[in-house]
Amino acid sequence: MRGLARREFCLVLLRRMADVRPDLVAAALPRLGASRAEAHAGHTRYQPKDPVPPAAEGALLVWKHVLDDVVGLPGAVSVDPGVVTCWEIHVPGARALFVWGLLQRVDQAAMRRAPL
Repeated sequence: MRGLARREFCLVLLRRMADVRPDLVAAALPRLGASRAEAHAGHTRYQPKDPVPPAAEGALLVWKHVLDDVVGLPGAVSVDPGVVTCWEIHVPGARALFVWGLLQRVDQAAMRRAPL
């Protein structure tokens, strides 16, 4: 499989959390039916063994690009939606929605810019 699916991304997040709260991670892994080794393998793969092409206007890849990939595009405007785990980047003609810094959805429809 190329890229990361939802379960694999959860394992990546849990692996990163293990440095701070190993107790919570140890409790969460069995609920996902995963081992520490699987979480580590997913994290290793995420640190990019599956290279992601650069973000470009009209070519944003859901579940691959992160905030830093998109915020530097020409005309990009960061918008805080008021939810700690979420973020939006408005680029000409599209709105990119992120959760925990990972691109979740791209809306190509006409959109209003939020006041700065």
